[in-house]
Amino acid sequence: MSKNYSPEIIKRFLDDDTPSIFVLKDNSVYIGILRPGFGRGYVNCIPPNINTGSAGFTRSDIKQIILFNGLVYPKTEDSPHKILDILELNELVNRAGYEFI
Repeated sequence: MSKNYSPEIIKRFLDDDTPSIFVLKDNSVYIGILRPGFGRGYVNCIPPNINTGSAGFTRSDIKQIILFNGLVYPKTEDSPHKILDILELNELVNRAGYEFI
């Protein structure tokens, strides 16, 4: 299994309002903005949908962070970059309960 995201990368997403796709190690998928959670090491994913509450998980649960342009965000600054094709990106968005229009 690959290592976790570096604390600097997670902090960048916690400080930024960039909506992203978060794939967890249990293969569940969430879309939203990361915010600090209750307790050390926990984060909340605030969804773009006003009718849905946030999802909480630990930072180490995050398997992949994907931007909406298809970039799989690297786990450390010197990690290789990967870009998903539109079909892979669409599948993740659908698994999160959304769809592209």
